[in-house]
Amino acid sequence: MTGAPGSNELTARAVCVRLGGAPVLRSVSVAARGGEVTGVIGPNGAGKSTLLRVLAGVLRAESGSVRLGGADLDRVPATARARRVAYLPQQDAAQPFTALETVLMGRYPYLRRFQLEGLRDRRIARAAMARTETVRFEARGLDRLSGGERQRVLLARALAQQAGVLVLDEPLASLDLRHRLAVLATLRMEAARGATVVVALHDVELAGRYCDRLILLAGGAVAGCGVPEDVLVPDNFRAVFGVEAVISREPATGQRRVWLVGPSACPEAESDDGSAVAGGSGGGAAAGESRSQATAPVGESVGESEPGTASVAARIPGGGRVPDGGRAPLAGAGADTANMGGQ
Repeated sequence: MTGAPGSNELTARAVCVRLGGAPVLRSVSVAARGGEVTGVIGPNGAGKSTLLRVLAGVLRAESGSVRLGGADLDRVPATARARRVAYLPQQDAAQPFTALETVLMGRYPYLRRFQLEGLRDRRIARAAMARTETVRFEARGLDRLSGGERQRVLLARALAQQAGVLVLDEPLASLDLRHRLAVLATLRMEAARGATVVVALHDVELAGRYCDRLILLAGGAVAGCGVPEDVLVPDNFRAVFGVEAVISREPATGQRRVWLVGPSACPEAESDDGSAVAGGSGGGAAAGESRSQATAPVGESVGESEPGTASVAARIPGGGRVPDGGRAPLAGAGADTANMGGQ
């Protein structure tokens, strides 16, 4: 599945996409490496789904290029591409197939024309269903499952492809808390086996915990990139999402936490093309509505700031204050490109 070193690396160079005459991606250059989980984050309408479709080879860019390993993705035959890249769309219409039949579709790239699935294909499909906890309703119609159950079946289909690259658009949609964590753990396991995992996520805190690197999109362009510590900084939340945020570290676990204090006080301005741009420092353009991904508890006070941190004095609505001393690292993200491969 993993292939030779570098064979699973996805690289996009100066990708531009227009849909309905409107620019959706503006000269986006990013890369994702094997053995890592690369998260794509940003507000609604930032271009996340479009970027994932281009990286999966489902949508051809108007200009620019996407390479899989050393090959131009557009020139890779469809069957060969399906063996190397598994794509989970954000929305997939419910079909009158059973859950097992749906997962077996992930084996189609390995079958000849009119060939039926064999015992090995069924073993692989059921193993993928076991990993997503969907075996118990393998005989149930996909249109009779809940949204979360259906999402896990579709993830199992992607896993059954045994591709070296997984491109997943919001795989946590409709999932309960336990299954969200289970799916993210599964993606970490795929990366540990050498796969390249690119995943769009709305929950920025989970993205920061489970992703090796993050690509922050705003207005169809890259607003930040790098390791989560460099991307999830207050200036980026203010400029891209239009919210004030404090980054703290949990004393018990040592994990970073994102505390959303409230909407940014800076009014929106309009860019040259008429799109909304959130005010404040940080230099990112907002696209679409801002969306809170975490809530800050109340009842704890802000402490003194330390060297290299920024003290946040804003009170949380409801009378509480930001926990853990209110300490937030000084902003340091905002690269012009997101070359996640370090080239």
